[in-house]
Amino acid sequence: MPEQTLVSKVSSLLETTDDEAVKILEKAEIGGEMDGLEPNEWLENRFKPNLVFIDEQDYARMCVDALKILCNTAATDYGSSRQRDMGQLWADMTRSYLGEQAFVQFLKKNFDIPALLGHERGEVADYLPMDISKIIK
Repeated sequence: MPEQTLVSKVSSLLETTDDEAVKILEKAEIGGEMDGLEPNEWLENRFKPNLVFIDEQDYARMCVDALKILCNTAATDYGSSRQRDMGQLWADMTRSYLGEQAFVQFLKKNFDIPALLGHERGEVADYLPMDISKIIK
């Protein structure tokens, strides 16, 4: 079990319970995130710099953006012949868009690079090669 000081720091940083912080820390250890690092070194040099928060407005925007393209998205569950229902398809697309939004925030936070997502209407061929549609110079 992680030391209580580290648990308290993570729960405070994430505004969550100590139990949730313990789960996060255990998963970080299992995933090899802390290999070769002291706990505070991991917290300051890996966890904090890579942490971004998606607020309610960004979350809602990603949900709506995902919903807009559902009618033009293949329902195939890749790797099988199974078809995803609309709810699963929307959840999968939203999760993908949330990852893209987190990456945009990461670029801005760590490198001061503004970027835009390609969630506008357009031709599929124009959007297939990219999730981040524009890096602003």
